[in-house]
Amino acid sequence: MKTEDVQKIVNQMYNCFISPNVSDANFEAANLVDVVDDVAKALFQIAKAIDGLAEAVRDGSKGRNEQ
Repeated sequence: MKTEDVQKIVNQMYNCFISPNVSDANFEAANLVDVVDDVAKALFQIAKAIDGLAEAVRDGSKGRNEQ
């Protein structure tokens, strides 16, 4: 395989993981790591937000199971 062919493949793969339509914290094109980090932060916030609800559901279901 020629070096030019490898470079074309590498460039295409690189473009798959970079989004010019989404900016990261530095206002650069976001990459896959930025996206995964944002999703992880959002999931953590959701988990914190529904923690009380989940506890109430668990406590409520305990009472129904004991009857």
